[in-house]
Amino acid sequence: MKKGSRIMITGYNQKGSQTIDHYSLLGFTKAYNSTKKACS
Repeated sequence: MKKGSRIMITGYNQKGSQTIDHYSLLGFTKAYNSTKKACS
C-alpha cells in the first residue's frame, strides 16, 4: 500500500450484486510512519 496511489475494493451483497469502490492512498505513507512511530 505504501507504493500504490489507489486501492480498489470489490464486494458482493447478499443478493450477489457486485460493488466496486476506489480509494486514494495519497498520504498513506506519512500516516503509516507517524502511527508506527507513535506506537513503538
